[in-house]
Formats: sequence, C-alpha cells, structure tokens
Amino acid sequence: MKIYANPQSAANRIEEFLEAKSSGFHPFGPVAAMISDLWWVMLAVFTAIFLLVLVLLALGLLRRRQSKDPQPPLGDIRFITWGGLVMPALILVPLLVYTLITTKKLQPPGDALTIRLTGYMWWWDVQYPESGITIANEIYVPVGQPVRLEMTSGDVIHSFWPPSLSGKTDLIPGQTTVHWLQVDQAGSYRAQCAEFCGLQHARMALLVIAVSPEEFAAWTTQRQKPMAVAEDATKQQGQRAFMNEGCGECHTIRGTAAQGKVGPDLTHIGSRSSLGAGVVANSYGSLAGWVANPQALKPGNRMPPSYVKAEDYHPLITYLMSLE
Repeated sequence: MKIYANPQSAANRIEEFLEAKSSGFHPFGPVAAMISDLWWVMLAVFTAIFLLVLVLLALGLLRRRQSKDPQPPLGDIRFITWGGLVMPALILVPLLVYTLITTKKLQPPGDALTIRLTGYMWWWDVQYPESGITIANEIYVPVGQPVRLEMTSGDVIHSFWPPSLSGKTDLIPGQTTVHWLQVDQAGSYRAQCAEFCGLQHARMALLVIAVSPEEFAAWTTQRQKPMAVAEDATKQQGQRAFMNEGCGECHTIRGTAAQGKVGPDLTHIGSRSSLGAGVVANSYGSLAGWVANPQALKPGNRMPPSYVKAEDYHPLITYLMSLE
C-alpha cells in the first residue's frame, strides 16, 4: 500500500477508487467476517426451507391428482402443528440466538483509535481528535488495530457503509452514533453513503486506506507538521488569490488566515486521491476545472463557480496542488 507524497503521483490514486474492495462477500476485517458468516448461515437455512416448500408443493399436486379425496399426509391437526409451529420454532429460535450473539460481538471495543466522521451533502469530514488532523473523503487506519468511528451529520441523514469491513450505521443530525471496524490487510476499501440524501447521493464515496502501523505513524507525523510557507513567487501569488477571492470563508488551510468550516479542509488537498468524494482524479487539470465550475462535475453541490482573475488562475491551482 503506497502513501503518495506528491501531486503527480496523487493523480494516479484514482485507480484506488476503481479497484478498492467493496464486496460484503469478501470480508477483510472481523466485523465484516461475522456479518458474512451470519448471512451465509441464513442463506443456507432459508434456501433449504425454500426447497422443502417446493418438494411439499410438488407432493401435494401429485396427491391431488391421484386421489379423489386428498388429505394432509399427517392429518389436519398434526400437519398444522408440525408445519406451522414446531418447525418454525426449531428454525427461527436458533437463528435468533445466533443473531443476538453476533450482534453482541459487534459492539465496539473500548481500546481503539477514535475518528470523528461527519457527513455532509455530499462529502465526508474526517477528524482525528487525538492528533488534531482533519482531512476529507479519506480515512487512514493502521492494519490490525480497531478503529472507533464517532459519527454525526451536518445536514440530513446519511449512512456509512464499507461492505468489505463492516455493516451500515446511520449518521443522524444532532446525534452521535458509534461504529467500529478493523482492517486486517493493507489496501484500499470503498465506503458509500447508504441512505438516500439527495441529488448526488450515489456519488458520495469515501476511501478507507489501511496501511501498516509504521506507515500510519509516519502519515500522522507528516500531517501534524505546519504547512510549508509558499516561497516562490507563483505560489505566493496563488496564496494571495486564495485569500482575496474569499476561498478562506468556506475552507480551512491550517497555518493561514483561511479558517472556513463550510467546505472540506484543504490543508493537504495536494495529496488527496480524488475531488468531490471520488468524482474525479485529483490532478492539476481536474482541480482547475473544479475551481472554475464545480457544478459541471457534481451538479447540486454547495460550492458555487469561482471567478478568479485570469492571471491568478495558474498560481492558485499551483499553490493548492503544493499543499501535500
């Protein structure tokens, strides 16, 4: 699993969205494995019941043709008792007990890395309260360690669902719901909003990126460093344009006067794999197009078109792409 450190290679990480694991049939963590086991058991049991019903239906049709006065094979009372009471109890009660045991095991552990996840229309705000890191639309986690997600919504009800890692949990405005997962293999795993939340619901993706504990520690250290000062004239011009055009009213770039909370934190936008929660690869060209007219790429999102001066456009995009 690579952590791309520059904007040129970051553009290539859109492949991670396309190749990210997102199937509940192939679990890569203990939570998803327990859910998968429960699903397969239920599928096997109910498939057997379905086949039994087909067999009984076939037998009933044959008996009806062969007898002028067909009777239930076990008699009226015994057939109803066994078929309507005893057999359902013998099947459903063990399944209920198994489900309750599995549900109890899905409770989050006490000792885990805490991440705060807030859903917005239509992107994800990701905060690491213990290290003071804020990013958007990506969650970095260490392999083999439990992660506790404290989740809420900033507008409507959303739902966090990484099929290969765990089940679904709703994000509710004004409330905090708790979700946990653990990734046992390094790689990229796609998560999706699973609760219809408006026009761009289907394009509200999130990438869970699992790396080794050593890589995660290095990533954390790198993200905690203060942003490098824009030294060359082009980046300085781009930074001034960012401030003068009012971008800082909605976005935050730590270490600058830009402290807006309406849109995603842009402190490390240059290292991000995609823009618009997986809509397009993060490259110079796509970022320029997004800044110019985000509605063309993701209609309905809350960022209006930007009217940047022609002479400031290249410096602005260059400055943003340098924020790694």
